Amino acid sequence: MILSGHSLAIERRRWKERGKPVVPREWRLYRFCSTYIEDPPHAMFVCDHPNLMQLREIFLAKLYKDLPAIRGKCSTPWEFFRELLAHREITPLLAKLAHDVLKIFDATPMLCTRPAHIQKPHPEPPLIMQFKVIAFLAACFTIVAAQTAQPCVSIPRF
Repeated sequence: MILSGHSLAIERRRWKERGKPVVPREWRLYRFCSTYIEDPPHAMFVCDHPNLMQLREIFLAKLYKDLPAIRGKCSTPWEFFRELLAHREITPLLAKLAHDVLKIFDATPMLCTRPAHIQKPHPEPPLIMQFKVIAFLAACFTIVAAQTAQPCVSIPRF
């Protein structure tokens, strides 16, 4: 996941393979919902596929037990991913999540995103997906002004 040697569409669709052309980044869509670009943070921390949500729930329970200071520290999935990578003590836990997530993705074919199959590219998620992402972040990264003695931060759109 870290070095782009994975099977997610963000990486695989940028390769020319078996006579298939390179797919523009905005068309490398998520295979379970086809509304967002399929990248590691989305797959591991945002996706609402039931099996992935179950893996994430187990991961977050262990993470917050082992590293409680990380809760509420990040506002985007990419920022959260980078923060996790900075903590060597949780590397095995993060590696297991990445492995288990990729097993689920590898069992499902990538979305066919040739121009003939889609109306237009989706450079950013539709509003409903943004609400799902914000709801997930609010649940996982609770930011409470009273606990931190700092003003609440708004979650940016991404």
